[in-house]
Amino acid sequence: MGTTVRRANRRKKDNALKTDRWKVRREDAARALSRLRLVIAPALLIVVLAVAYHLVMSSGLFKVTRMTMNACDHVSLEEIDRVVNLYPGENILRVDLDRLRRRILSHPWIADVTVRREFPGTIRIQARERRPLASIMLDAKGGAAVLGPDDRQRIDNLYYVDDEGVIFKKVAAGENLDLPLLRGFHKDRFTDPAARTEQAAKRLRDAVRLLTDAETRAGIDLARIDEVVYTPGKGFSLFIDNARTQIRLGPPPFGDALGRLSLVMDRLGAQARLVSRIDLTHPERTIVQGLREKGTT
Repeated sequence: MGTTVRRANRRKKDNALKTDRWKVRREDAARALSRLRLVIAPALLIVVLAVAYHLVMSSGLFKVTRMTMNACDHVSLEEIDRVVNLYPGENILRVDLDRLRRRILSHPWIADVTVRREFPGTIRIQARERRPLASIMLDAKGGAAVLGPDDRQRIDNLYYVDDEGVIFKKVAAGENLDLPLLRGFHKDRFTDPAARTEQAAKRLRDAVRLLTDAETRAGIDLARIDEVVYTPGKGFSLFIDNARTQIRLGPPPFGDALGRLSLVMDRLGAQARLVSRIDLTHPERTIVQGLREKGTT
C-alpha cells in the first residue's frame, strides 16, 4: 500500500515538472516571437516605403510637364529654361530647388528668385529683375571727359549699374543707353579681384546715392541727368540738360550741397536751363555761371 502511494506521488511530481517545463517553453517561444515581430515589423515597413518611393519616383504622374515664371522686362521664360536645363520628363521630386535657384541667379538680370513645386508637375518661378539705374564706363585710366550720346554708341566698355550700386551686365549692342552715365571709375578696381577695393565700391555707391538724392532732395528728374563724373581729389559733378550744365558738388556727403542746389534751382526757375555751371563746393557760397554772359552770384 505504501509503495503504491509513493509511486502515485512521484507521478504527480513528474507531471507537475513536465507542466512547468512546457510553460517555460511556451513563455520562451512567446518572447522569441515578440522579439521577432520587433525586427520584422520595421523591416516590412522599410520594404513597403522603399516600394512606395520607387513607385512615386518612377510614376509618370509626377513628371515635370510645365515651368512658369512671372512676366519680366529683360528675361524670358525661354532664357530661364536654357539656364536651368531641366531633363525632359524629370520627376518633380528629384528636382533640386536650391540648385535650380542658383542657376537662375547666375542670369545677370535676375536680382532674386524663389522656386517652388506645384504638384503634380509644375515648377513655378517668381523672379525679381535688377533695375538698371545708370550705365558706367570702366576704362583703363578712369578718365572723366564728358561724352555725348553718339560717343556712347562707340564705347565697348559700358556696363549696367543697379540701384544698389552693383555692376551686373555689360551693355550689349542695341540695348538701352538712355540712362545717366557714371564716369571716372577705373576698370581694374571692379573687374580685377586683385585690384578690387572697398574704397572703389563705396565711391560707386556714393555715385548711385547722388543720382537718387538729386531727384528726391534737389528736384532734378533722373531723365535730366546725363552724367555723374568723379574726379580724384575734387569729388563729384553732375551734368544735366544734354550736358549743358555742370553742377559741382565735391566729395560726399551731399546733403548740404543738394539743399543749396534745391534753393538755387527754385530761384532760377526756367532760367536754370541757361546756366552753364553751378559750383557748390564752397560751403559758404554758391557760384552760378550763365551760358553766354558769364557771371558770379
